[in-house]
Amino acid sequence: MSSHANHDDRLTLELTTNPGLEAIVRAELTEHLAAAGLDTAAYEFPERTDKGRVPVRIAARETELRPLALRLRSIHHAIRQVAAFPLVGDDPLEIIRTRLAALALPGLDTSTTFRVSSVRSGEHEFTSMDVQAAAGAGIQAGTGAPVDLRHYDVHVEVDVVGERCLVGVRWSNHPLSRRFARPFERRVAIAANVAYALLRLATTGQAPRSVLDPCCGTGTILLEAGCIHPATRLVGVDSDARCVEGAARNLAAYGLAERGRTLVGDARELDTIADAAEAPFDAIVTNPPFGRRLGRHIDFRRFYRELLVSARKLIAPDGRLVLLADRRGLFNTACREAGGWHIRDVRIVELGGIHPGIYVLTPT
Repeated sequence: MSSHANHDDRLTLELTTNPGLEAIVRAELTEHLAAAGLDTAAYEFPERTDKGRVPVRIAARETELRPLALRLRSIHHAIRQVAAFPLVGDDPLEIIRTRLAALALPGLDTSTTFRVSSVRSGEHEFTSMDVQAAAGAGIQAGTGAPVDLRHYDVHVEVDVVGERCLVGVRWSNHPLSRRFARPFERRVAIAANVAYALLRLATTGQAPRSVLDPCCGTGTILLEAGCIHPATRLVGVDSDARCVEGAARNLAAYGLAERGRTLVGDARELDTIADAAEAPFDAIVTNPPFGRRLGRHIDFRRFYRELLVSARKLIAPDGRLVLLADRRGLFNTACREAGGWHIRDVRIVELGGIHPGIYVLTPT
């Protein structure tokens, strides 16, 4: 990648993710930029307080940067920022319409089609649909370009964060976190970018020889592990036989059947499953039930304690256990009661309005 672009010509990207994963995004992007030959003087991460958004200014050509950004696994969208302006006045929607009418959007003219998407955060007297309508009217007034919600050439992002409006062009038309089209689906499943974050926190510099997910569900964590670690052995356990069979189908669909096994079993009794003889595991990574839609009648203090005792029997001495826990107080208590674990890190992440902790544990 060329790094000789003038700093005044830097592109600004907005990388969107789950609030709480911003540091993971910055670290992953930094690794990709270094691998592409871009030194740290060629980019910067401006200070911002917007949760779930990682801005970065980079001195590089769009043709070089775009494919790199679209390979990121920790994000939902990569957006080239075009403008940012305050929404101060009696009619914020009219401000949006007026500013968009005067704005030059990359790649958009009378011969191209577009659509507008919008995400809002904060309290407003208008909806995201209102923002889309105002922005769309402004773009049409300024360019004459037609709207096409399905077969569009340019995807314009107009987000409202508090009293600021951020305008950009999406490089990713579909969320990068929805990268696995699977034969078997369930309504409740972890997003692939969150699975990537868990796996990243579970590694200490080199790919794990083995990954165990004791609550594997549809197999998202195993799929992600198989994609980023080409030689890692994958083992999934779930108490629901339909999930076990479905996760096996999903692994097979991505060519991971030879490296992956899925078994019916209880996460609290892992030493009784067939693969216990293959222990120890370098990484145990999982997303246990939260009790919101699944597992509503679980005694979570007991469940967490028994899961931790069970996982301790199968973890390698230098391995890591990384999991999501919605009942953080109960998990902390269960961890003390179970013994045998040291909590190295806790990161709070937002998942659809829920704020579980990502716990990183090592055996003592």
